[in-house]
Amino acid sequence: VKLLKIIYVNELKFKDKREKLLSLERINFRGGELKSIPSEFKLLKKLETLCLDCNNFTEVPIEIQSLTNLNFLTLAMNNISKLPSFLYDLKNLDVAYFGESDQRFRSYPITC
Repeated sequence: VKLLKIIYVNELKFKDKREKLLSLERINFRGGELKSIPSEFKLLKKLETLCLDCNNFTEVPIEIQSLTNLNFLTLAMNNISKLPSFLYDLKNLDVAYFGESDQRFRSYPITC
């Protein structure tokens, strides 16, 4: 399994599927009612693309700081008003998109 795409999800539970999910490279959880992601996300070391658009996040989930292979992150159409400093530490992050506009934040430097 390299891609997991779920449209409209309101809660994530990985307890029974943990081993199968460790090989994921791309996740798309667009258009749900997510407010958080499970702590198991930090185990997804191969994850390169994470799409969390159109959910109910008010901040960038802290679990993302462990995703060292992540190169594309999108959290557009959420209620995020502040970028966390840990985004600077994600050396492979090329694009992080947080808004409806075409404003993109590169990994060096991340600006608001």
